[in-house]
Amino acid sequence: MKLLRTLTLIGTAAVFAAACGGHGTASPASPTSASAGAPIPSASGATISGTVLGAATTSSFAVRAVGITVTVNNSSVTSTVDASGHFTLNGVPTGHVELHFSGPGVDARLAFDDVADHETIQITVVVSGNTVNLDESHRDKSDNRSEVEGRVTAINAAARTLTVGSVTVSVPTTATIRHGDTTMTFAQIQVNDRVEVKGMRSGNTVTATEVKVETEHARDADDNDENEANEAEVEGSVTIQSRACPVVTFKVGTATTVTTNASTEFRDTTCATLANGDKVEAKGTKQTNGTILATRVEKKK
Repeated sequence: MKLLRTLTLIGTAAVFAAACGGHGTASPASPTSASAGAPIPSASGATISGTVLGAATTSSFAVRAVGITVTVNNSSVTSTVDASGHFTLNGVPTGHVELHFSGPGVDARLAFDDVADHETIQITVVVSGNTVNLDESHRDKSDNRSEVEGRVTAINAAARTLTVGSVTVSVPTTATIRHGDTTMTFAQIQVNDRVEVKGMRSGNTVTATEVKVETEHARDADDNDENEANEAEVEGSVTIQSRACPVVTFKVGTATTVTTNASTEFRDTTCATLANGDKVEAKGTKQTNGTILATRVEKKK
């Protein structure tokens, strides 16, 4: 019994010494660092998730799933692409964000601007060597603003809706539809067109305020013939009839009346300095009343 009490006292003393920081005792194990595994979801920052695709097959892209890591540059946020080609990055810093895709034969980067706190970004990318192409993206802000980019997979003309990837986009008559600076109608959008949509999210639907069509459409042959028939060109001396710039109306020679507007390009002269007797070459579109609406007025020497 005496020996047992002695051992008990020794054990108690050892525990007390360890608690007081005594020398010669083992330190508690350190917590595992974030870089050793998947990132811990954060209450702040953005979330970027998506699918990584690889080399093209005969009809589609094969899932690229082995050995690919996605890292947010200048941070410890990282994710490994799983067996389905998916990844998720939580706590992504705001502002300009650059993703680094790395792995066997892959070293590519993809940048996003204006990433906001609590924003959700879903993407599909195609990686090959040093190149990563954004195939689809869907960005949702915390205030319900939404941006969608991808190919149109279905169109419901009666409902004025598009399916872009997996997102339903409602396009009201008030929405702007354009290709570059050219205004388009909803009926001109085609399946397989690549579009960028800005709007507001409500449930699973994005109501568009703007649809930018990136695909170039071939013009109809009849439209080409009509446009060519209406093109007009005239050269001669100017006789000013009226002027309220940017609109100036003048005769060229004795027969043809030319009118300019805010879209008219002036070369070697201006709306204000064009004078009687100047020799010009005017190009534009013939109007139904026989006048020419000028797209360009060039002063000749």
